[in-house]
Amino acid sequence: FFGEKDLQQLCIIKKLVQKMNSPIVIVGMPTIREKNGLAKSSRNSLLSKKDRKTASIIYSCLIYCKENKSKGINYLRKYVTNKISDQERLELEYLEFVCLEKMQRITHWKDKKKSAICIALFIGGIRLIDNIIL
Repeated sequence: FFGEKDLQQLCIIKKLVQKMNSPIVIVGMPTIREKNGLAKSSRNSLLSKKDRKTASIIYSCLIYCKENKSKGINYLRKYVTNKISDQERLELEYLEFVCLEKMQRITHWKDKKKSAICIALFIGGIRLIDNIIL
């Protein structure tokens, strides 16, 4: 069992097991979230109360993207980038729209549940990652 919070790792392990022709079954488990939507992580304990509150924007941006897929990837990329840059202490490391099969960047949507949005950012020097499968 692997958590979907570390989606890139989950996809790599699944592909490795498949290439090895192994009978092992890899199961992805949904990300566990705090009340404000922040993905649970040991790193969260390093955040101040104010930073925890600010970091909740990550999940709200991911949900916005999922609910507004029809606006297109370019629009959503700009939307999230602007939302993050409007927040004090947030520094975007990456925001990628990817296909789940190869974890490669996409420019248009794949089949349902075949794409994801992956994000990493720093808040007060703490690196947080999150994603949502579309």
